[in-house]
Amino acid sequence: MATPSRASGAGEAPPPEAPLHLELLGGLRAARGGIPLGGFASQKARALLAYLAITGRPHARAALAGLLWGELPEADARTNLRGVLMNLQRVVGPHLQVTRETIAFDRGRPYWLDVEAFEAGLRRRGAAPDPAALERRVPRRPGGARGAGVRGVAAGAA
Repeated sequence: MATPSRASGAGEAPPPEAPLHLELLGGLRAARGGIPLGGFASQKARALLAYLAITGRPHARAALAGLLWGELPEADARTNLRGVLMNLQRVVGPHLQVTRETIAFDRGRPYWLDVEAFEAGLRRRGAAPDPAALERRVPRRPGGARGAGVRGVAAGAA
């Protein structure tokens, strides 16, 4: 597998076994071993990484293609998804679990996700988040899908 991309101006490439550090609150920032990761091909690549990391479960390729490129014919949407996956595999490498049918963020590999840290802090204070209540508060997009995307990684952006 290719070495992960790094931000321009960074020194050496981070070791692939270093924890992946993802900050999604306030816009996506990714780093490994303290080195910012660059090389995301598009906002949709960033949106897909954020979605997989937050949900923490496998998703059918067809469902992800429809989520990101619902306006396109299925064959075109799947082609776009393959391109984004190749890009993400270069950037975050082993943190993706990709099969012929599903794609997932590999939580078995070392990582840190700010959303999880935030939720853990709420639980420690006895204010556990209610996912159902949050879901009801997220506005619907045209076509009935919920969510406006993570700021800076809107799924509708190219």
